[in-house]
Amino acid sequence: MNDHRKLRPLGTAYCRQYQTLARFYVEPAEPNNIQHLVVQYDSGRKELRAGIPRQLTDTELLELLRSPAWEGMRYPVWEHSARYFANPMLVWPSD
Repeated sequence: MNDHRKLRPLGTAYCRQYQTLARFYVEPAEPNNIQHLVVQYDSGRKELRAGIPRQLTDTELLELLRSPAWEGMRYPVWEHSARYFANPMLVWPSD
């Protein structure tokens, strides 16, 4: 599934919304571009690809990805940007 891309493994988390394991990867940036988060689901669900803000470290990214979904949300936290805001970049509320 990782075909020709040079995906760097980042971690995993159980996705309760889809009842499957989610595997997180970082797709390296092309020159003058940004890195992308790639989420692949063990269930075979279509993968998610979202831009990673430049200032995020791997540790901060993992904290976001493993944070609990907000009450009443239908989608995992890493899909909120795309599903709720139609944003190709990862976004989340600030403190």
